[in-house]
Amino acid sequence: MLISIKRGTAKDVLKEISRLKGVSEVSIVSGRYDMFAKIEGETLPVITDTIINRIHKIVGVERTETLIALDLDITGEEGPAVRAF
Repeated sequence: MLISIKRGTAKDVLKEISRLKGVSEVSIVSGRYDMFAKIEGETLPVITDTIINRIHKIVGVERTETLIALDLDITGEEGPAVRAF
């Protein structure tokens, strides 16, 4: 997931996102977006809930763009069924 934030809120937004269940990685990045977050879940509705009902409500988050991974691991190993970047 790519995230645009309000100026001066990076540390607080990073802290809040990193605390959310399903977020396996979050980093401040340079370029068009300010942050990158990797979200994992067993189903797409679980990830959707994390994005809409949690990340979008964090003070400082202005805009997001979600990229859904299509190259899911089909080896049968345990792990998340869906990943959003």
